[in-house]
Amino acid sequence: MATPRPKFGSNVSAAEPMRRPFLLGVAIIVVSVSSFSCKQSAAKEQPQKSAPVSSEGLNSSSPVASAAPQTDSEDFRLHFKLVAGGSFRFGGGADGGLPIREVELGDFYMAETEVSLGEWRQVTDWARGQGYDLSSSTMSAGDDKPASNMDWYDAVKWCNARSEKAGLRPCYYIGELRGAEDVYRRGKKDLTPLMVDWAADGYRLPTEAEWEKAARGGLEGKRFPLGDELTAADANFSTKSAETVRSFRPNAFGLYEMAGNVWEWCWDWFGAEADGPMVDPKGPSEGERRVVRGGGWDDGPGACYVFFRNSGWPEYFSESRGFRLVRRLKG
Repeated sequence: MATPRPKFGSNVSAAEPMRRPFLLGVAIIVVSVSSFSCKQSAAKEQPQKSAPVSSEGLNSSSPVASAAPQTDSEDFRLHFKLVAGGSFRFGGGADGGLPIREVELGDFYMAETEVSLGEWRQVTDWARGQGYDLSSSTMSAGDDKPASNMDWYDAVKWCNARSEKAGLRPCYYIGELRGAEDVYRRGKKDLTPLMVDWAADGYRLPTEAEWEKAARGGLEGKRFPLGDELTAADANFSTKSAETVRSFRPNAFGLYEMAGNVWEWCWDWFGAEADGPMVDPKGPSEGERRVVRGGGWDDGPGACYVFFRNSGWPEYFSESRGFRLVRRLKG
């Protein structure tokens, strides 16, 4: 496992004259003008064909941006998978993790892979000219490797940056009023659930419950995303480095590397959850460490259980820690 280390702040051509008698010329002119007028009028009555609209270039207040999901960008339509709402059994019980209980979640979309280094660089380069202080540097070699080595704060700010770059409403704010002037772009802010616009159409980290439901892929009572066994053909664990995203078979929801490769930051503070059934839980309102899930390339299979919980100080970063995105669309 990587150990904590200091982070530094990172063309109408002209018609030729025609030699005709005067009256014939006048007649031609009248007919031409009349014909032109008719065509012009008809053109006004026909709908104009426009290029496909992408919500990545729209403000979230636009009616088109709110008409999901066919208005979303090519990237979103191709690389995010719907995790349908409903209840599932959350936790591991005797096998570890939290006590098993029923959890109800709404529909959400999850990125099929962890954020890649290429995605990280593209958004970060844009964000630094927009007032963001993303200072983490990732250690992955290759744009198709998962981005890593960012702390929780930078992961959250990056989510906001991608949202703003896409013309979507950001999810994270430095105040509970969540106004435009409060968008979280700088510093290290320990956000509470009230500082998150959970109804926004922007990108964010998954809650711990969202992460676990997505990882399970619809399987009940199984230890791993693909069943009760995990082999080297299923995931990247107990190795020496991260693998390219989409290197292993996806689970039933079409999500890759939900076990191993890099640990994934979640929204929640690490702590005990309330007993009994829960609806869209957001975790404790405060704490010291944030939840990470999924296990990393340098961990054993036990850390890759779908219910296994780990945590890290929000300022901690390592070569085996990254994140993936979720998003909810306005209906």
